[in-house]
Amino acid sequence: MNFLERIFINLRLNFDQNEDKYIIGLSNSRLIDQAKQDWIDAENIFNEAIDERLVDYAIYEMEAAERKFMHLINQEKNKCQEVK
Repeated sequence: MNFLERIFINLRLNFDQNEDKYIIGLSNSRLIDQAKQDWIDAENIFNEAIDERLVDYAIYEMEAAERKFMHLINQEKNKCQEVK
């Protein structure tokens, strides 16, 4: 197992263990910040990936992080429109 694979496994385990905290305990602003950071982290890992399987996994993670970020942004926009 190379260095980047260990990083991915560690990031995934940490995210899975803390997923309930992200959903329940954080404000929308912090959720958005975390989603943005997850997206940036996934892009950085993609840029450093060498192994073909790791590249595929990095693409998957990057797309998932982007969708999560965009979903949270759209939720926030809808809340703002409802208030007006």
